This record gives sequence, C-alpha cells and structure tokens, in this order.
Amino acid sequence: MIFTYAASQHLSVSKFGRLESAKGAKGHVVETTGYLNMEVVISHVCRQWRAVSLGLPTLWTTFYYSAHASSHIPLGRLEAYLQRSGMQLLDLWFDARGTQIRRARRKNILNLIQSTIPHVARWRRFIVLPDEYFTLVSILKGIEDLAAPNLENFSVSTSDMYPQVFASDNRFTEDRVISPLILREGAPKLSSLWMDTFGLVFYLPSMANLTTLHIEEDSCQTNMRSEKLISILTIPTLINLTMKGKISNYCTECGAARAQLPIITPNLRNLRICDMSICCFLLQWQAPLLDTLTFRKVQYRQSHHHIGGKQSNSLSFPNLRKLILIDSEPLHRQAGVLLTQLTDNIKELVISDSRRRSAMQTMMDLIRYDHYEHRQSWPQLRVITVNLRYVGMWRPSYYTECLRTRPKTLSLSVRIDTFLFEHWNTDYTDSLADLRNVCTIETLDDHIPNIPSGWPAADGPFADLLHGMDLSFMKRYSSEILLQM
Repeated sequence: MIFTYAASQHLSVSKFGRLESAKGAKGHVVETTGYLNMEVVISHVCRQWRAVSLGLPTLWTTFYYSAHASSHIPLGRLEAYLQRSGMQLLDLWFDARGTQIRRARRKNILNLIQSTIPHVARWRRFIVLPDEYFTLVSILKGIEDLAAPNLENFSVSTSDMYPQVFASDNRFTEDRVISPLILREGAPKLSSLWMDTFGLVFYLPSMANLTTLHIEEDSCQTNMRSEKLISILTIPTLINLTMKGKISNYCTECGAARAQLPIITPNLRNLRICDMSICCFLLQWQAPLLDTLTFRKVQYRQSHHHIGGKQSNSLSFPNLRKLILIDSEPLHRQAGVLLTQLTDNIKELVISDSRRRSAMQTMMDLIRYDHYEHRQSWPQLRVITVNLRYVGMWRPSYYTECLRTRPKTLSLSVRIDTFLFEHWNTDYTDSLADLRNVCTIETLDDHIPNIPSGWPAADGPFADLLHGMDLSFMKRYSSEILLQM
C-alpha cells in the first residue's frame, strides 16, 4: 500500500524537487545531481522495495540530467534507466548548458545523449538544451533517416552549429520549404516542437500533426525567407505559437515593396510574440479562432511606411478575447490606432511591467475611450488586469481619469494585486472611492490563474520546467509591490 502510494507520487507529481543530499538504506547516497529522483529514493528504502521497484518499468521512464547541477556524467545511470524501463515510452531531458569547462566533459555528455538514439522508437519527450560551446550536429545527423513513432515533444536548440554545418555539409538548402530533414521515416505523433530558426531551416522534423510550435532567433541570427516562414506558420493543425526575436526577413521584404504574403492560420488559438517588431506581421495575419494574443517586449516601430498604407482589419482576429502586454514599449499614435483596431474585439486586457520606467502611461492611453482618432477603443472590454512591479506613481486617480471616458453602460472590472489594494485603501481612500464609481475593483487571488502560467500545452513530468523556460512567462509582483513605493 505505502509503496503503491509512493510510486503514484512519482508518476503524478513533478519529481524534480530541490534538495542538498538524500540518503537511502545503509547511508547510500542516492542523489548526486541536486534533484530528487523519486524512483531512486523508492528503490533504496529496503530490499523488498528495491526488488519491486526494479521490476516496475513505468518507474524508470523519465530521465533528467543537468550539466550545471551535476559534477559527473551519469552514463551508467542512463543505461540502467533504459534497461529497467523495458519497452515503455521515454521522457528524456538533457540540459547541457554550462559545459564550457572541459572539452572531454562535453564529449561525454554528447555520448550520453547519443546512447538514447537506439531507443528513438520509444522517445515520447526528447528535450536537449545546449549552450554556445555544445553542438548537436552528430545527434541530429544520427536521426536523419530514423522513425520516432511515439515522439510527442521534440525540443532542441542548435546553438552555434551554423559555421560547423556549412563547413562540412552543403546538402541542405532553404528551397526545401516544408519537407522533413530529420526523422524522415516519420514522427506521426509529434505535436509540440521547440526549435530556433537555424534548426527549422536545416533540421526540420515532420510537422504534419504539429499543434504547438516555439520559434526563436538563433545565435547566428539565421533569417528564414518569408515563403518558408509562412509555410511553417500556416500548418493547418497549429494551435499554439510562440515567436521570439528576428526570425525572418518578412518585414524587410514588405518594406522593399515585394508582394505581402498573407499569413492564414485557421486553427490558431494562442499566439505569443516576443522581442520583435509586429506591425507588418499583424496586418497580414488572419486567425479566425485566435483567443489569446500575447506581446512581450515587442517594438511597434514598423509604421505605415512599411505596411504600404494597408488599413488594419478587426476581422483578422474576430474571436480574440484576451490581449496580454508584457514590458511593452511606448506606442506612437499610428501604432496605437493599429493595435486597437486589430484587437477590437477583446474582452480582457492584461498589462504587466517589470521596469521602473515603464510604458504604463501609453498602455493606459489605449483604454481611453476617445483617445485615438476620436473612436471607441476596445468597445467590448470588460476586465483589465494590472500587474506592475513599480507602482508608486500610479494612484487610483490616474485609473479613474482613464476609465471615466468610457460609456457608463459598459460594466468594467479592474484586477489589481491584494497588497496594492490594501495600500490604496489605507492611503488613498477618497481616490479609491472615485475609482469605484467608474469600475468594479477585484483583487488577484493566488489560487486563480489570472496571470498566464507559461508554455501552453505543456504536460508530463517536464511541464514545470517548460513553464520556467517560456519566454512570455509573467511573474506576479505581489511580494515587491510595496517595497518599491
């Protein structure tokens, strides 16, 4: 009974809890990587538990390795996991960052990863995080002509592979727009892909059934041609998409008066754009089912000079419900008009800013009902969530000034942090009362996920780790909110 409970905790709960050391029966050290491996702990409780656990393949299907948290390469441990897991599907995570210390160590880590290739048919989640000193050329070449029939999540950053590939291999060209270049024998269950631009150009896996895609700029700043980018973005099965950095010359081509290619994503529901200019992209985008749009550190610098005078169209995102702005730059008037028109149908707005000198004023100007071109901005807006790290200057009277321009017939709620509300209730009682006359004030409940939690569609044993890596992850600033006033 107790063993069954312990094993179920291994299977249902994230098993990478931090600890300094752990000792099993007879004082044997069962943890050397800095993370708790529940299956190892269970197998060291007593002889009976060890015998049962070694004969339970599902207990050994998840392997996690972190180079910066471990002083040795666990080749033997991985071999044991591969053997004990039998024919069960595998979840593999290799964090090779921090491998710049010794070349021999990098080679051993590479051998560690390569030892899983014979088991590619059992891969379910395969995640490798290299740094600039670590290359995955041999790994990706090793799976070019293989099949991964059970692979669901494939996350690989190619790091600094660019000069090495082109020095030794000229087979790949960008003309091969969407054909798979690795796992050519098929990966029919692959639904989640996390890659940089170089990987997508030269080591593209099958994308036939992809639902979640994360693209980011690589260290060599490889830019995909517009045709290739659009071929990838318009995969009909795509539901969740994150783009980070300068991943294409799309806007440059538009600025050069070339044909502006439309981006039609029929099933996209969650779009995240980080660290890039957005206007040219958005004007060409059509996503009839898009529900949530997130901008993080985006630039609104591509003005009408780059969009050929084309007018924005709210029908591009007719079902858009939620707009999230994270650490946004100030908007000029043209960009403000464009943004409010493209997102005209939103019902919920989230503004989050971590900087002392934020663009909060320009963001709040968007809420003013008659600020841009004497037109109504976001006429269906019902909820505004404000998540600021430095809020000393934003008193209730500022929100009141912005919101009182909106029609009285619209019921509007403003969600703020509990500590901020208490601060206002103590020091700005009269101003808070005025604000309550124009909106309903709600506080963010720690148990209600009003703030986006991270990487969409993440599940399994690595869900928390993927959330932590996500580029549009939004931190709650409740613990710091009063310290900065």
